[in-house]
Amino acid sequence: MNCPKCSIELKSIMAENIKLETCPSCEGIWLDKFEISKISTIEIEKLNSSEIAQSLTKNNPPKQTNHKALICPYCSSEMDTFNYSLDSGVNIDICGHCSGTWLDDGELKDIIEYIKNKRASLPEIKMLEIKTRLEESKNSINKAGLSEILALYLRHAFKFIYSKDYKGF
Repeated sequence: MNCPKCSIELKSIMAENIKLETCPSCEGIWLDKFEISKISTIEIEKLNSSEIAQSLTKNNPPKQTNHKALICPYCSSEMDTFNYSLDSGVNIDICGHCSGTWLDDGELKDIIEYIKNKRASLPEIKMLEIKTRLEESKNSINKAGLSEILALYLRHAFKFIYSKDYKGF
Protein backbone atom coordinates (compact mmCIF):
# COMPACT_ATOMS: atom_id res chain seq x y z
CA MET A 1 0.00 0.00 0.00
CA ASN A 2 1.36 3.43 -0.95
CA CYS A 3 1.06 6.82 0.74
CA PRO A 4 -1.84 8.86 -0.67
CA LYS A 5 0.32 12.01 -0.51
CA CYS A 6 3.83 10.85 -1.49
CA SER A 7 3.11 7.57 -3.31
CA ILE A 8 5.91 5.96 -1.25
CA GLU A 9 5.28 2.50 0.17
CA LEU A 10 3.81 2.66 3.67
CA LYS A 11 5.66 0.96 6.51
CA SER A 12 3.76 -1.25 9.00
CA ILE A 13 4.32 -0.49 12.69
CA MET A 14 2.74 -1.47 16.00
CA ALA A 15 1.41 1.07 18.47
CA GLU A 16 -0.13 -0.36 21.65
CA ASN A 17 -1.10 -3.63 19.86
CA ILE A 18 -2.63 -1.79 16.90
CA LYS A 19 -1.05 -2.34 13.50
CA LEU A 20 -0.75 0.91 11.57
CA GLU A 21 0.85 2.02 8.35
CA THR A 22 3.01 5.14 8.27
CA CYS A 23 4.78 7.01 5.53
CA PRO A 24 8.56 7.23 6.06
CA SER A 25 8.64 10.45 4.03
CA CYS A 26 5.71 12.68 5.11
CA GLU A 27 5.06 10.77 8.40
CA GLY A 28 1.33 10.50 7.75
CA ILE A 29 -0.61 7.56 9.25
CA TRP A 30 -3.08 5.19 7.58
CA LEU A 31 -5.76 3.75 9.86
CA ASP A 32 -8.11 0.96 8.79
CA LYS A 33 -11.80 1.06 9.66
CA PHE A 34 -12.39 1.66 13.42
CA GLU A 35 -8.67 2.02 14.20
CA ILE A 36 -9.02 5.76 14.73
CA SER A 37 -11.34 5.15 17.68
CA LYS A 38 -8.88 2.65 19.17
CA ILE A 39 -5.69 4.67 18.71
CA SER A 40 -7.23 8.00 19.75
CA THR A 41 -8.03 6.69 23.25
CA ILE A 42 -4.39 5.84 24.01
CA GLU A 43 -2.48 8.35 26.12
CA ILE A 44 0.14 10.40 24.28
CA GLU A 45 2.83 9.35 26.76
CA LYS A 46 2.36 5.69 25.78
CA LEU A 47 2.44 6.52 22.07
CA ASN A 48 5.61 8.59 22.53
CA SER A 49 7.41 5.41 23.56
CA SER A 50 6.11 3.42 20.58
CA GLU A 51 7.15 3.24 16.94
CA ILE A 52 4.58 5.89 16.04
CA ALA A 53 6.24 8.64 18.12
CA GLN A 54 7.83 10.27 15.08
CA SER A 55 4.40 10.81 13.48
CA LEU A 56 3.01 12.54 16.57
CA THR A 57 4.95 15.75 16.14
CA LYS A 58 4.69 17.99 13.11
CA ASN A 59 8.15 17.47 11.65
CA ASN A 60 7.17 18.11 8.06
CA PRO A 61 5.64 21.41 7.01
CA PRO A 62 2.40 20.84 5.13
CA LYS A 63 2.95 20.69 1.41
CA GLN A 64 1.12 23.22 -0.69
CA THR A 65 -1.73 21.41 -2.34
CA ASN A 66 -4.39 22.49 -4.77
CA HIS A 67 -7.00 20.93 -2.45
CA LYS A 68 -7.17 17.91 -4.69
CA ALA A 69 -8.85 14.96 -2.96
CA LEU A 70 -6.57 12.14 -1.85
CA ILE A 71 -6.97 8.68 -3.33
CA CYS A 72 -7.49 5.91 -0.78
CA PRO A 73 -4.40 3.67 -0.63
CA TYR A 74 -6.58 0.66 0.23
CA CYS A 75 -9.43 0.73 -2.30
CA SER A 76 -8.43 3.57 -4.68
CA SER A 77 -11.62 5.58 -4.03
CA GLU A 78 -11.56 9.34 -3.65
CA MET A 79 -11.30 10.41 -0.01
CA ASP A 80 -13.28 13.22 1.65
CA THR A 81 -11.91 15.75 4.14
CA PHE A 82 -13.79 16.21 7.41
CA ASN A 83 -13.23 18.19 10.58
CA TYR A 84 -12.74 15.50 13.26
CA SER A 85 -15.71 15.56 15.67
CA LEU A 86 -17.02 18.61 13.77
CA ASP A 87 -15.41 21.15 16.12
CA SER A 88 -11.82 20.00 16.67
CA GLY A 89 -10.15 22.04 13.93
CA VAL A 90 -8.32 18.87 12.82
CA ASN A 91 -9.13 18.05 9.19
CA ILE A 92 -8.74 14.37 8.41
CA ASP A 93 -9.25 12.41 5.19
CA ILE A 94 -11.75 9.53 5.25
CA CYS A 95 -12.62 7.04 2.54
CA GLY A 96 -16.37 6.78 2.10
CA HIS A 97 -16.01 3.32 0.59
CA CYS A 98 -13.77 1.37 3.01
CA SER A 99 -13.87 3.82 5.99
CA GLY A 100 -10.09 4.05 6.16
CA THR A 101 -8.59 7.26 7.54
CA TRP A 102 -5.49 9.21 6.57
CA LEU A 103 -3.90 11.45 9.20
CA ASP A 104 -1.27 13.96 8.17
CA ASP A 105 1.88 14.44 10.25
CA GLY A 106 0.92 15.56 13.79
CA GLU A 107 -2.86 15.15 13.39
CA LEU A 108 -3.06 12.08 15.65
CA LYS A 109 -1.53 14.08 18.52
CA ASP A 110 -3.95 16.94 17.83
CA ILE A 111 -6.91 14.52 17.97
CA ILE A 112 -5.73 12.90 21.21
CA GLU A 113 -5.23 16.33 22.82
CA TYR A 114 -8.68 17.42 21.61
CA ILE A 115 -10.29 14.31 23.17
CA LYS A 116 -8.35 14.83 26.42
CA ASN A 117 -9.45 18.48 26.65
CA LYS A 118 -13.04 17.55 25.81
CA ARG A 119 -13.10 14.92 28.58
CA ALA A 120 -11.63 17.40 31.07
CA SER A 121 -14.41 19.87 30.35
CA LEU A 122 -17.24 17.32 30.64
CA PRO A 123 -17.54 17.46 34.46
CA GLU A 124 -17.70 21.26 34.30
CA ILE A 125 -20.42 21.12 31.64
CA LYS A 126 -22.39 18.55 33.66
CA MET A 127 -22.16 20.63 36.85
CA LEU A 128 -23.32 23.74 34.98
CA GLU A 129 -26.27 21.76 33.58
CA ILE A 130 -27.21 20.48 37.08
CA LYS A 131 -26.94 23.98 38.57
CA THR A 132 -29.14 25.39 35.80
CA ARG A 133 -31.81 22.73 36.32
CA LEU A 134 -31.72 23.22 40.08
CA GLU A 135 -32.13 26.96 39.65
CA GLU A 136 -35.05 26.43 37.25
CA SER A 137 -36.70 24.08 39.78
CA LYS A 138 -36.26 26.61 42.58
CA ASN A 139 -37.74 29.35 40.41
CA SER A 140 -40.77 27.25 39.49
CA ILE A 141 -41.33 26.30 43.15
CA ASN A 142 -41.13 29.96 44.17
CA LYS A 143 -43.54 30.97 41.42
CA ALA A 144 -46.08 28.22 42.04
CA GLY A 145 -45.79 28.20 45.77
CA LEU A 146 -45.29 25.12 47.90
CA SER A 147 -48.99 24.69 48.67
CA GLU A 148 -49.89 24.50 44.96
CA ILE A 149 -47.17 21.89 44.33
CA LEU A 150 -48.41 19.83 47.30
CA ALA A 151 -52.01 20.08 46.02
CA LEU A 152 -50.92 18.94 42.56
CA TYR A 153 -49.04 15.97 44.07
CA LEU A 154 -52.04 14.95 46.21
CA ARG A 155 -54.40 15.25 43.23
CA HIS A 156 -52.22 12.83 41.21
CA ALA A 157 -51.87 10.47 44.17
CA PHE A 158 -55.66 10.30 44.71
CA LYS A 159 -56.27 9.77 40.98
CA PHE A 160 -53.95 6.78 41.09
CA ILE A 161 -55.41 5.33 44.32
CA TYR A 162 -58.95 5.50 42.92
CA SER A 163 -57.95 4.16 39.49
CA LYS A 164 -58.47 0.55 38.47
CA ASP A 165 -54.65 0.00 38.45
CA TYR A 166 -54.34 0.49 42.22
CA LYS A 167 -54.14 -2.87 44.05
CA GLY A 168 -53.54 -1.58 47.57
CA PHE A 169 -50.45 -1.82 49.72
